[in-house]
Amino acid sequence: MKRLISFLLLLMMSLQMQAGSADTLELSTIYQDLLNKHPLAEQSALLAKSSRLTLENIRTGYLPQLSLNAQATYQSEVTKVELGFPESFPVSPDQIKIPEVNKDMYKATLDVNQMIYDGGITAHRKDVEEVSLEINRKEVDVEFHQLKQRINQLYFSVLMFEKQKEQMLLRKRDIESRLDNLRSAVESGTVLKSNARELEAELLKIDQQLESIDASRVAAVKAIRRISGKKMPLDITCKLPDLNLGNMKHQFNSRPEMEKISLQKEQLGFSKDLLKAKKRPRLVGFGQLGYGRPGLNMLSDELDSFYLLGAKLQWNIWDWDQNKNERKILNVKRALLDNRQEVMKNNFDAALKPVLADIEKYNSLLMTDKEIIELREEIAESAASQLENGTITSTEYLIKVNAESRARLDREVHRIKLVHAKLQYLEITGQLEKIIK
Repeated sequence: MKRLISFLLLLMMSLQMQAGSADTLELSTIYQDLLNKHPLAEQSALLAKSSRLTLENIRTGYLPQLSLNAQATYQSEVTKVELGFPESFPVSPDQIKIPEVNKDMYKATLDVNQMIYDGGITAHRKDVEEVSLEINRKEVDVEFHQLKQRINQLYFSVLMFEKQKEQMLLRKRDIESRLDNLRSAVESGTVLKSNARELEAELLKIDQQLESIDASRVAAVKAIRRISGKKMPLDITCKLPDLNLGNMKHQFNSRPEMEKISLQKEQLGFSKDLLKAKKRPRLVGFGQLGYGRPGLNMLSDELDSFYLLGAKLQWNIWDWDQNKNERKILNVKRALLDNRQEVMKNNFDAALKPVLADIEKYNSLLMTDKEIIELREEIAESAASQLENGTITSTEYLIKVNAESRARLDREVHRIKLVHAKLQYLEITGQLEKIIK
């Protein structure tokens, strides 16, 4: 009988908490909806599209470059041929006509340039762009990580609100049991009516707290729904995730912020290679097909077609140390990234220490909770025997049974806080995605 009463009390509390909702919410499903439905998800696709177009433009450096040109000019002076003849020359100079170039000229050409060797500039530009895409993706991952941290806080707030409500309901039942006895005593005249009024006021206060808890819980669920885009009823039940840290090390290299810095360092390396490539000579082949007056024969006055083929070597042998200074700038940027990385590690390490302390604390509290529950079980069993023998009232018995239930609730609260601390550990070390996808 005593076991049955205890079971029924716990069952009633559970049914009251879950009434009207059979749905269960898991943290992993929220993450999935966040990654699929949040506007940030579209950024990754847009970044990839932008990078693909940029790479296509870079690759055109290996392709022939065509250009169509046309021009008409008039010049004040043209080339003339003036010859001197000796007096004994058999032909009169007046009889010799030397053609002159017209001062108005017309030309239309199709020019082709083909890069033969660019010193590796195109290849290194491609490397810089590819790592730039990864950096932009990591920036999106950083924002997603921050959203997940916000969701984690809200999710565990919902879990805590549920347990707080159960605790308040237990307290309410205790007071209601005491109030029933007091009302009987007030009617018999053995207790002042003001004593009962005190308990009635306390019940009203508890009802207010229950309303506040419900409102806060609904607000947290709405916030989760708004951030993740997941459709869910407001009375949904949250499931506590099962986390096992195992032998994880206190490293931060997996955090998206740290991965972003590593990629930025890699980009600086490619940028240095690009600067070195710009110092090398470039060989370009070219061709020109044209039509105009004059053609290649400058002394011809007729419209004519022409073409020419060739190759040219370009080598900037002196740039006033511009390339050298740019490499120095890259070295300074690398030093800044090293410094930022070290600052981040120190900040993450400082944030991790209280979390590790919480994990140790709640593990210890759970061990103590086990002993407290065992003692409360013994007290409840003894109270049940006393109730059967008539040495205590049913109200006193219910209070002792509720104390056992409260001890179990305390253990659940400590378990929630332990899992939350473990989740914070995974957040800080950047290993959350390895546990919950």
